[in-house]
Amino acid sequence: MISRLTAGVLAGVILLSGCTGTSASRRGAEQADVELLRSTAANVTDLMARSDWAAVRTGFDARLLTTLSEERLASGWAQATTAKGEFIARAEPVEVDKPGDSIVFDTAMQFDRGDMKSRISFGPGGKIAGLFILVPQAP
Repeated sequence: MISRLTAGVLAGVILLSGCTGTSASRRGAEQADVELLRSTAANVTDLMARSDWAAVRTGFDARLLTTLSEERLASGWAQATTAKGEFIARAEPVEVDKPGDSIVFDTAMQFDRGDMKSRISFGPGGKIAGLFILVPQAP
């Protein structure tokens, strides 16, 4: 029997924290800046897979630091691994076209029993403004 929590994960989203809207346009950022954010998104996903919650939080903006504790990060990851099994690997982050002035990357993640993706939203100054673990088909 699937718990209500697991059913929610399989149906849609494990929300780790709020995310501001985004756009694939460069919003004045240089290509090198976008590539740096892509690299940061990959690194944050790797840090989550290693359960290094303190390191995950180092790039958070002030709002996210107050709303997304190490405990909440660990809880969200535990929900994903309960539903999907052990983390195996990740793909390279892909920029997502979303309205707004943030830059967002989705990173496909492979687990023993299925796939998920991380979604990381970067606000002004390149700080992380949102962090989610989603099912692959989440918009």
